Amino acid sequence: MIPAEAVDISVVICTVDRFALADRTIESVLRQRIPHDMSIELIVVDNSPAGLSRERIETRARTSPFPLRYVHERRP
Repeated sequence: MIPAEAVDISVVICTVDRFALADRTIESVLRQRIPHDMSIELIVVDNSPAGLSRERIETRARTSPFPLRYVHERRP
């Protein structure tokens, strides 16, 4: 993981029980062309009570070209 002070761009996606929409947004971010001298991270905040998107996001993170983190926040 890139230290917080080294990240140039943080993209934060918040979602509640809408994995399909969040997944399309994640895919769009992953397709972006990032300059080689910049660092980016993608953070997905899941506000569903059960944290249903965790496994799907973590699967995506394994093939992401840059750090993709999952955060579960029970309170929207």
